[in-house]
Amino acid sequence: MGRERAEEYFKRLAEALERRSRRLTVEWRRDEAFGQIQLGEDFYVFVVLSWAGDEYYIEYMIGDENAVVQARHVGMLDEAVSIIKEAQGLASKMGLVA
Repeated sequence: MGRERAEEYFKRLAEALERRSRRLTVEWRRDEAFGQIQLGEDFYVFVVLSWAGDEYYIEYMIGDENAVVQARHVGMLDEAVSIIKEAQGLASKMGLVA
């Protein structure tokens, strides 16, 4: 059940961000999904959704592949934070997090 709900979450998130991101990819692991939302060259919002039974946990990171924000990306931080808020709102709406 965990993976199915995670798939639905990332599907809805991709639809919501279609015009705001260059692309959204998801790497699947046993009990975790690692979403990469590309906003610019070498600049991402990372969404990690993990689950254990019916409990879900979500974490976010911003930056390049090492979650480092380079000076040239500072202008994109507001958009990145806005996307995190939207992702969190969707997770809450779907009952994945409180």
